[in-house]
Amino acid sequence: MFKKHKIAALRKEKEIQEKIFEYIDNFESFVFYAGAGAGKTYALKESLRYLLKHKREKLKRKNQKIVCITYTNVAVNEIKRRIGNTELVLVSTIHERMWDFIKNYQKELILIHKEKLKSEIINLQDKIEQYDFYNTYSNKEMLKELILKHAEELKKLQNLRAREYKEKVKELINISISNVGNFKKIVNNIIKIEKYKQAVERIDNNEVKEIKYTMLYNSDRLEKMQFSHDTLLEYALQMVEEYSNLRRILVDKYPYIFVDEFQDTNRKVVSLLKQLYEYSKNKNKNFLIGYFGDAYQRIYSDGVGKEIIQESYLQKIDKKFNRRSANEIIYLINKIRDDGLEQESVYEDAEGGKIKIVFGDGQVENIKEYINNICNENGFNRKNKLHVLFLTNKLIAKFAGFEKFYNFFANFINYNELATHIMSKDTTKLNQTVKYIFDLMTLYIAIRDKKNLNMIIDKKKIKNISLREYKENVFELNEKIKDTTSLIDLLETLFSIDKNRNKLFQILHKQYLYFENINELKNFFIEKLQISDEKLDELDKYLNYDLNIFLNWYSYIISNNEKDVLEKVIYHTYHSTKGEEYDNVMIVMEDSFGKKRKNAIKNFFIDFENCDEDIKNLIYVSFSRTKKNLFVYYIDDHLKNEEKENIIHFFKLSMVETTGLEPVTPTLPAWCSTS
Repeated sequence: MFKKHKIAALRKEKEIQEKIFEYIDNFESFVFYAGAGAGKTYALKESLRYLLKHKREKLKRKNQKIVCITYTNVAVNEIKRRIGNTELVLVSTIHERMWDFIKNYQKELILIHKEKLKSEIINLQDKIEQYDFYNTYSNKEMLKELILKHAEELKKLQNLRAREYKEKVKELINISISNVGNFKKIVNNIIKIEKYKQAVERIDNNEVKEIKYTMLYNSDRLEKMQFSHDTLLEYALQMVEEYSNLRRILVDKYPYIFVDEFQDTNRKVVSLLKQLYEYSKNKNKNFLIGYFGDAYQRIYSDGVGKEIIQESYLQKIDKKFNRRSANEIIYLINKIRDDGLEQESVYEDAEGGKIKIVFGDGQVENIKEYINNICNENGFNRKNKLHVLFLTNKLIAKFAGFEKFYNFFANFINYNELATHIMSKDTTKLNQTVKYIFDLMTLYIAIRDKKNLNMIIDKKKIKNISLREYKENVFELNEKIKDTTSLIDLLETLFSIDKNRNKLFQILHKQYLYFENINELKNFFIEKLQISDEKLDELDKYLNYDLNIFLNWYSYIISNNEKDVLEKVIYHTYHSTKGEEYDNVMIVMEDSFGKKRKNAIKNFFIDFENCDEDIKNLIYVSFSRTKKNLFVYYIDDHLKNEEKENIIHFFKLSMVETTGLEPVTPTLPAWCSTS
């Protein structure tokens, strides 16, 4: 986009990178602190390449490796692509690396897991005793016995309406309840306590040989000797703190540890790495930690953020250049920061960015119309796409045309796991039933478009099919599915195909369709989503949804590689764009971010100094994705004219297009003074 570099900026960039190399050579741990578009990934890549060039033989001789930790699998793949194939650099996500650190120490893990179970039993009992119903119940032991005796029956009642639930509980265990929600929590906690006690007994009886980390779940299943993400970090820190032998092994084996996106790195991970650093210093061992990131791009509250800058053992390296955005965008994002890291472009020809804001209502059709207008006016198309950012996944589902798909799974998947299990563009993280739909849509599109079959078929498995037979098979499959309009229609069509006669489909069936009939598929959904009898009609409705709903969802999932997407508009959440960059960005904003953060976004513009820090960071991340053209659609249902003027002023009046505003003299807060 920009071509003419500032010579002085290039010289300064080189000096900064050489300073990193100097710290690496001297085993001085450091934090590389730079704003959006500064080239943090480039600096990380160059650091890894420097080590491979200058330390390769020494690392091989000592059987040592370099560790590079980053936040997502997408980032992992990008770093691997940049440094090339090498066994000396272990690039992984935080959780993958923490598990690799501790997974072989099962004896110690089992002991820690046992203590966790015992601690959770106490916590659950404390929670139960907070409820009046439990405290006033005359015979608590009898209550526990009744609940445990009828645990399965009570579990099946969970989805009933309150009135019906009360009646069924009365029939089942002869107990009258008033607060259904609290009683359900008592039941669930009593059952969980019993399971945890049984798990402790199994450990005491030496029946447990292995504890596992389950990356597909966001919640623990401690009674099954499985734990999830947060508990993994807790266990890893605890083990490094308690076992000096583990500290020694890790320091000796991994003398260089780099952490990308440090701002969202959990504090427990930072504490663990500091433990390794302090051990290395006490034992005079060569060991280095290099952090790369930007506190203003922290979007998760458990991330260490600015705190890491205060660590005295880390050398500080700042970089104040921007290689991504036009000057107009850089000016805008600089207004958000108050840490002195004011960026400038490395290019002399970085002018020409566009920033526009309009105010409008929150009606879906009106926002869609504005999106279409932007595309038409600016010539956006499949090669020059518009990336539209929303606050929530639910809004994306609505705009991208798969709201029914989203709402169906919202009935059966825990809210905290929805984003990962339904909307993750890393398909390994999708719920098993959701992944099935992904594979099914992959199959459907390949059959429908014919030429795409070559991309999904295992070539080794079709070597016994003649070219003529292959073409006939493809033609038959295409003819069969071309008029299907609903999911159930597609499934029934595919299940009806004779696999013996169509050898190509026999191969595809095994790869993508799995089941032999609709009933098998239904049972799979019922089992994996734990669908109760009362909710079976929801599954039937889901199977009858228009096929386009599933295709719209599929298109969203594969849009992590925009070259694969035929649409000219791609939707994202603010959060999901971290680390990305796009020529053209549209951001849909409104006053509040959910019920818990009422007016949080409006307050960012009218009371900047006192606004929510997480919201400030989120807005910084979303604005700074833009390389050239930024469009903001602000839903103004409750905005006063003075508030609109404050928002306009933030975007700098000289580069803002507004509509529908009365000429009002704004009352401007001090921070956005034009002086």
